[in-house]
Amino acid sequence: MLPIQLDARALISPINARLNAFLANSTAAGFFLNKQKLKAAVYNATPFFDQPRPLPCLLNTIYLWGIALSASPVLSAHEPIFLSRSLSQIGIPSQHRDDLIQRIQTHILLSNYFMRSGHMNEGKSHSNAAMWFVMRNGFHKPAMTPSIVPLSPGSTDPADRVAAFWAAYYLDKCWSVLLTLPSACPDQRNSTDEDRIDVAWPVDIDKPAQVCNCFQFGVVSYRS
Repeated sequence: MLPIQLDARALISPINARLNAFLANSTAAGFFLNKQKLKAAVYNATPFFDQPRPLPCLLNTIYLWGIALSASPVLSAHEPIFLSRSLSQIGIPSQHRDDLIQRIQTHILLSNYFMRSGHMNEGKSHSNAAMWFVMRNGFHKPAMTPSIVPLSPGSTDPADRVAAFWAAYYLDKCWSVLLTLPSACPDQRNSTDEDRIDVAWPVDIDKPAQVCNCFQFGVVSYRS
């Protein structure tokens, strides 16, 4: 039986190590946000000192991935706890300025986490959620498109919007083909103007001057 409460002091050093390990392999998990800004927000470091800490659901999902990628039996024993925390927190509204984009990022990471561990239905559910959020909030259109009224207004960076859309779109298409299930993205062959994808191709979020050379992350292999 796993303990409900964790000793944060006992875990902080290995968790920091797992955070770094996750960031080194994060592209394969579908992480599309700026890694440097994320680390600065976690550690409250300059030059991004004004960055609020990440949403708890995102931070716990990152830790969850770090644990999953580790070979440590001590950390692996706590994997269900971080998963439970992330799932319980992802639906809680917040006033975080990046609430929407970080919630989408969490859904994408959880989708690949579940697929990796062979839980296909849960993985597709989170993929669908990410796709719904990007479409409903107009991420498939250029920023400030008059006809789009975002469900969750915020100060989302245009580059983050583009990266989030294509990450969700790519994930949705991959899993729809793999699982032979309908895509959560409206059919572009018969789409309305409102549903038509008009957003630009993404740039490299860590090197904004460079356009991505296709997608660098792919479907995460899962354990049988």
